[in-house]
Amino acid sequence: MMMTWKLWRALHTPPLKHPVFELITAASPARARSYISFIAPVGLSILGILFAIGILKLPQTILPLMFNPIFGLIIGIILFTGTIYGFVWAANISQIIARIRSDGKYDLLCLSPSGKLRISWAICTGYLYRNQLFTRIHGQRTRIVQGLLTIPGALILPLFIGIAASRYTYVLMLLSTVVHIVTLAIAFYIDYIQSAVMGSLIGMNVPNYTRSELDARLLAAAGFLAFQISTYLIAWVVGFVALSDIYTNLNIVGFAELSLPIARLMVFYLSREVMIFALWYLLTWQLQARMNEVDLNLAR
Repeated sequence: MMMTWKLWRALHTPPLKHPVFELITAASPARARSYISFIAPVGLSILGILFAIGILKLPQTILPLMFNPIFGLIIGIILFTGTIYGFVWAANISQIIARIRSDGKYDLLCLSPSGKLRISWAICTGYLYRNQLFTRIHGQRTRIVQGLLTIPGALILPLFIGIAASRYTYVLMLLSTVVHIVTLAIAFYIDYIQSAVMGSLIGMNVPNYTRSELDARLLAAAGFLAFQISTYLIAWVVGFVALSDIYTNLNIVGFAELSLPIARLMVFYLSREVMIFALWYLLTWQLQARMNEVDLNLAR
């Protein structure tokens, strides 16, 4: 099940020469929408300033909070995952398609050799590449993950020292730390990719059920949040509750600290992959296209 990566590659090869794509990218976005790529960096800067002030004023309260894993998880979800971007993309893509439909232009465009799916895809990618929005945000996400992956590099020397000194408990602890950091960085990146794909699919699906711009925007935003929250809940219940119980009942010890984060990452990825596959199936069914259309050239 690699639908995520097929659609992700398709997003990176938009139909640059398609007239609809050129029309959408040429449109001037609202000023507020053009600021979306600055949400995470600005939010992170503000958070850092607030923490610096808090440490000076209330160190006994702020310092323990900084090392609370639940608090870190919440901050990571808000700033570094694709929830904010996917939410906005789903709402805006849906609204644009609904507007074109309500103007009576969508059905005329679909009479072209491109077909319904490629017209919707051209609108979707046209919005994403407007003012290089998608490119800028992708660059931000990549740099954040690269920054996270530099942390394990600092642990290589202590790791070799521990091996040379035969401190295997110490080595296992360091290896566990490295695995947790790497899987967390990969999870953030996967979440961003799958959120972008999911937001795009929801944005293209919703206008098939309503012609109202407002209804399409609200339904797409609500639908994206529902899918996003449900995948987080599934990952939590299966990955952190069920898998922990399985490891305990099977008395898996030793390398459990190394394998458990990887197993949780797989649960997180697969739960969202299933939903993306379902959304793609629904879209192709609604637009009377083939399921393997993504294997063809959507960039035409």
